[in-house]
Amino acid sequence: MASPSPAVHAVANLLIRFAIGVTFIWSGFGKLVGDVNFAPAEQQTLAAMGTTLVPSEPTETAIEADSYRGRRLFKIAVLVHNAANPTPAAEGEPSPRPYWPDWAARGGTPVLLAWAVAITEAIAGVLLLFGALTRISALVAASTMVAAAWLTQIGPYVSKGDALLGFLPNHQPWHDPALWSAPLWQLLIFCASLALVFTGAGAASLDGALGARYEDEFADDAEEEEDD
Repeated sequence: MASPSPAVHAVANLLIRFAIGVTFIWSGFGKLVGDVNFAPAEQQTLAAMGTTLVPSEPTETAIEADSYRGRRLFKIAVLVHNAANPTPAAEGEPSPRPYWPDWAARGGTPVLLAWAVAITEAIAGVLLLFGALTRISALVAASTMVAAAWLTQIGPYVSKGDALLGFLPNHQPWHDPALWSAPLWQLLIFCASLALVFTGAGAASLDGALGARYEDEFADDAEEEEDD
């Protein structure tokens, strides 16, 4: 069977970059500009990090409020804190182990990490969409998916000693597609991003355009040296 033509390869990489780029732009900017509700316990956790939320109902005081509003990215800070400080188990059950390093969850570090994640996702998405610094951006995207899968899917079950096969989230029933949609989506984005790390952006990209330009200049210089 003949190998795909350069045009087919370029279109394939363009489609992968488009899907990942739009996903990360949507996710990153959504964390930066979107507001969500936080439970009182989450508000207290964020307050200890130096971040203040506002009550969902303007008529209520901060003490009386049942929920609070804040940037979506602060949910990441809460996740990081909870991973380093898991909720104690009920009496008679094994205590969950921390699944995030304590030094990376002290003070306002989780909030800084949350801002960094949101901004990085948005920037990586734009770069992937246009095919600029593609291999680096794709590696960042793949790494982000690994961290997200650990914090939201794998880590909590490993912490409780309840992971499926020792490393998978133990969603039951295991054959329910709805329960596995999040980890499968993370796996899909991870694999697609890793593919771009190995293949690059393709011809239909800024990387491809700049690469072709440099190749032409190099060829011209080589021809001039041969003529001399």
